[in-house]
Amino acid sequence: MDLLKGYITKYVAVFSAMIGFVGMLGWFFDVHIFKTIFPSMIAMKFNTVLSFFLLGISLFFHTNDKFRIIVKVVLIFVSLIGFLTLVEYIYAVNLRIDEFFWKDVNNPVATSNPGRMSPATAFSFLMIGTALMFVRNKKMHLYVQIALFLAFLMAFHGLSNFIFGYGFYKSTVLFSKIALITAITLIALSIGILYSPYLDTVRYTFEQKLIFGFSIIMSSVFILFFIYNKSKSDFVSSRDWIIHTQKVIDQSHEILSKIEDVELGKRGYVITGDTLFLEPFVESKKQISNYLINLKLLTRDNHSQQLRFNTLERLISQEMAFFKNVIELRSNKGFEEAKKLVATAKGKVLMDSIRNTIADIQKEEQFLLNERAKTNQNSIDSADSFISFFQIMIVSFLIALFLIALETFRTRQKAQNLLQKSNERFSKIFNYSPVAMVITSIDEGEFMYANDLYCETTGYKREDLIGKKVVDFNMISVEQRREVHEKLKEKGFEDKDVELKIRRSDGKIIQVIFSLQILEIDGKMSHVYGLVDITERKKTEQKLKEVNKELDSFTYSVSHDLRAPLRAITGYTRILKEDYGNVIDAEGKRIMNVISNNAQNMGQLIDDLLAFSRLGRQNIVSVPIDMNSLVRSIKDDLIAFSDLKNIQIDIRNLIIAIGDSSMIKVVMTNLLSNAIKYSSKKNEILIEVGSYYEGKNIVYYVKDKGAGFDMQYYDKLFGVFQRLHSTSEFEGTGVGLAIVQRIINKHGGKVWAESKIDVGSTFYFSLPKL
Repeated sequence: MDLLKGYITKYVAVFSAMIGFVGMLGWFFDVHIFKTIFPSMIAMKFNTVLSFFLLGISLFFHTNDKFRIIVKVVLIFVSLIGFLTLVEYIYAVNLRIDEFFWKDVNNPVATSNPGRMSPATAFSFLMIGTALMFVRNKKMHLYVQIALFLAFLMAFHGLSNFIFGYGFYKSTVLFSKIALITAITLIALSIGILYSPYLDTVRYTFEQKLIFGFSIIMSSVFILFFIYNKSKSDFVSSRDWIIHTQKVIDQSHEILSKIEDVELGKRGYVITGDTLFLEPFVESKKQISNYLINLKLLTRDNHSQQLRFNTLERLISQEMAFFKNVIELRSNKGFEEAKKLVATAKGKVLMDSIRNTIADIQKEEQFLLNERAKTNQNSIDSADSFISFFQIMIVSFLIALFLIALETFRTRQKAQNLLQKSNERFSKIFNYSPVAMVITSIDEGEFMYANDLYCETTGYKREDLIGKKVVDFNMISVEQRREVHEKLKEKGFEDKDVELKIRRSDGKIIQVIFSLQILEIDGKMSHVYGLVDITERKKTEQKLKEVNKELDSFTYSVSHDLRAPLRAITGYTRILKEDYGNVIDAEGKRIMNVISNNAQNMGQLIDDLLAFSRLGRQNIVSVPIDMNSLVRSIKDDLIAFSDLKNIQIDIRNLIIAIGDSSMIKVVMTNLLSNAIKYSSKKNEILIEVGSYYEGKNIVYYVKDKGAGFDMQYYDKLFGVFQRLHSTSEFEGTGVGLAIVQRIINKHGGKVWAESKIDVGSTFYFSLPKL
């Protein structure tokens, strides 16, 4: 699996580096298809292809310690490009990094800033660069995965813009769209880093997934609420500005209309001399003053409009003064004089200037109206894009949470069924166990469950035990409880084969051996006891011990009693040989030799039997034994007193043993003697002595390449007087291996052997470690 993950990461690294390299070639040689990869698509910016190339190289070498520092520097550089680009967007500044490496000559219309990557791309580079930077730090793996998820989400949304026709950047002048190949490469990088051999995917519980999904959904809802309120506020503000602009236009129209009314009134009076035409002049003059005040207030926030207003106010004042002069001249000097003044066209020039100024004011307001309407539409489109994005996110997370909940429900349902079956099996196994078992709580020592055999062993009913404390029944004496507690405390309150005496419900004392384990049952730490009544076994062992003692005494006594007649037989046979040897024929001498040899064999057998018997009464004095020195001394003695040649005994570095030195010497002497004896018919005697650790024991072995024996007769190997070879082949009494087994058993070890006929034998014995 790790190998597969490594391959995925390498492939993604090569893909990203190739996309970046081809994109840079496109910029260097102005090959548009290299910048887009896909025809008729948006081109990748130079900073984008450079970042892809650097990320691909970094991902490829991020597992190589030789390039660790270089990779980290490159990743900091890529993350910095993403961060600074985001700063440019957020604070509306130009840090001059967009075209620092290569100038974007052919700037697309949709791009507000030449050479600048989209904010989604910049954010993704920041997340991916940071994630890859910390991918080797196990403590940061959760945050690495969150960063990769956010980058993947941004890139996937950019990809959805091409697939489904909607996106985060729809109709938004401020943001440039993300290129299709950019979205694909960012998704690939997110997945590639996720499969890095260094990244241990964090597994979350259902509760953590639920909290995370709920947090994302609630965050999205709050963001949607914020976007809605801001959009509503922007719409109201935009609407107010539109109303404001319309008021300015309306006020300017009214001013022009009233001036034209004054112009008509003036003209009618000049032509007819009828003062009736002067009534609109007076009324409109008052209204014009009010309209000018309103227009000044409406345009006070616009400096250029205020300048135009001042010009308009001055022109209207001059026009009104001109109208007044014409009227006074017509009233005092008649039509001809007034006609001459009107013919100067001064009034027409002023009127045209007023019209032009009002038109400029209206044109500026109309321009502002269009801009504000456009801004309002952009705000609506952006809000729609944001809302669409977060709606998709909310729906996606709701679906994901539903699937997670469904899978978790199925898993838990399955687990509950398995647990129920397991509990049923456990109950049957526990209740019908051949061992008396009971479960108690650790904190209070209360009985939680007891099987039938426990109730039978202790004499208590199950309903009398459950829910009550162990100390309430006084099964164990205070002294014994204290002693067992101290012993268990040393072993972490877990032990086995602990002997103690308990009192049954009827007052009878029985002896048991118990084992203790700590287990979590139903979320509660508990003690599980297993008890075996060994009362009868102990009685049998005691009887057997007494019988063995009597047998040892009998064997010792018989062996001594047999020595006297053997000494007489041996003595008289020797006298016959010495005194009457010259008169006894050859057959008689052969018979005397047979009698003598059998008497000696009988004497050796009695000595071995005495030694075997003596072991039953001999106490062990355990001391550290230098096995190397011990075996070397035995080796020297055996070689010195042997008639055989070419004896090679290879003594490996033996582990120091703990035991009775004299007894262990007997063991090694017997095993080495046997090895030499059963190898005597080989041209070369090769023996190996070694040792090794096995669990809590040290195992010693003696290996030879002698005659060997048939393993089907293995059960007779360590019996007294049992032999697997005849005395004609190899001499011996058949007691040596029985002595070996008895000594090792007294030391708490065991003896065993492996052999093949004509290949050799290996005898093993184990002793407890220091």
